[in-house]
Amino acid sequence: MEIISANLSSVEVWNKNLQTRATKTKDYERTKKQVLELGIYKPAVAYSENGRYYILGGRTRYFVIKDLKHKKIDLSIVHPKTEADKWKYALSDNDNSGIWIEEKIAEEIFALQEEIELEDYKIDIRDSVSLKELLGGFAPGDEVSGEKKELERICPKCGFKWLE
Repeated sequence: MEIISANLSSVEVWNKNLQTRATKTKDYERTKKQVLELGIYKPAVAYSENGRYYILGGRTRYFVIKDLKHKKIDLSIVHPKTEADKWKYALSDNDNSGIWIEEKIAEEIFALQEEIELEDYKIDIRDSVSLKELLGGFAPGDEVSGEKKELERICPKCGFKWLE
C-alpha cells in the first residue's frame, strides 16, 4: 500500500461516487466538527489516472478538507484494473462489517457522556443490507413507497451531493 500527500488541485472525487452517494447537511457538519476536533487520521482511497487522483472512498472527508481550505490530502493509492474493481474499493471503504452491541456501548459511553458530545457521533446498531438483498428488493428507478424522500441538493461547482 502506498500513502501519499497530494495537492488538492490534483484530486477529485470519482464521478460514480458523486452520482451514487449523498450526505445529509447535518451529517456533513458533524463530520466537519469531528475533523476539526480529531484531525484527519485516515487517508482517502484513490487511484491515479492521467496525472490526477480520483477518490473512491472518503468523499465527505475530501469535501470537508476542501471546505477548511487545506492544500493537501493524504491518499491511499489503489490500482483498480476494471470498473468493477473501482466499485469494490468504493464499497469496501464504506462497508460496515460490524455493529455495536447496544447495551454494551451504552454502558461504556454512559459514564463518559459529559466528555463526549453525543450528537457528534453516529453508530450502526442494526444489520446492514447486502448488495444481493438490495438488488433483489427493487429495480433501479423504483420508488420506495411510504417513505418521506429527502430533498437532494447538488453543488453546481463540484458536484457534491447532500440531503436536506
